[in-house]
Amino acid sequence: MNSLFGASLLEVHTSWSWIMIVGNGLAGLWALVAHKNIALRSRALWWFTGIAQVSVFVQVVLGVAVVNRDKIEYPAFHAFYGFVAIIAIAIIYSYRAQLKSKTYLLYGFGEESTHLMSRWSLISLTAFRRYFMRHLHG
Repeated sequence: MNSLFGASLLEVHTSWSWIMIVGNGLAGLWALVAHKNIALRSRALWWFTGIAQVSVFVQVVLGVAVVNRDKIEYPAFHAFYGFVAIIAIAIIYSYRAQLKSKTYLLYGFGEESTHLMSRWSLISLTAFRRYFMRHLHG
């Protein structure tokens, strides 16, 4: 049962990464377009952005749980990008008052940077897996 739960936790972490990547990318695009198109400025944008940002925290917690439970090896930059994404969200939030007139640009570019860090994290993990598999079988 323990190994079944571990496999499912890793699968949830892997699947959740796509929710996080796509969600933050869409939130960023929506905010950037809303900067010019006032009709897109709505409460739904902020709810969606908040959910996208929470997805980053969920992803990091899932990753920490997988690593701590199974003691698996992972590439250093994989975890680094996850924690940098959390820091980016904190920076975006902290500048919202100073950049009130540019709020949509702040969140647009901020969410896009979170989106890109998440993608780089996935790319670093994919490269690590290829390297590991090549050296394990070769």
